[in-house]
Formats: sequence, structure tokens, C-alpha cells
Amino acid sequence: MESLTQDDIRNIIALINAAPIKGMEAGTVLAIQQKLFKMLDKTTPDGKDTTGEDR
Repeated sequence: MESLTQDDIRNIIALINAAPIKGMEAGTVLAIQQKLFKMLDKTTPDGKDTTGEDR
């Protein structure tokens, strides 16, 4: 399985930010964004996590 690179994660975050989100969906979307930002912090540009393993 191919790993998500930092650019992939940033693109997903940008798509989420561009989507119209209303009401109760906002909490779920915020949780997903927080998880993505944590992944971004722990991912090298080539898609490895900080321990060197594929995601």
C-alpha cells in the first residue's frame, strides 16, 4: 500500500477546508483535521513516519 506523503496530507486538509460544513458535522470534521495535522507532524516528506516505517 502506498504511503501518504506530506503533500498528500496537506491536499486532504485543503479539500476539507474548502468543503461547506454545517452543524453537527463540524465536530467530526474538526477531529479528522486534528488527526491529519498530527499525521503531518509525524510524517517525513516521502511518507515515512518518524520511526522510519511506512504509514
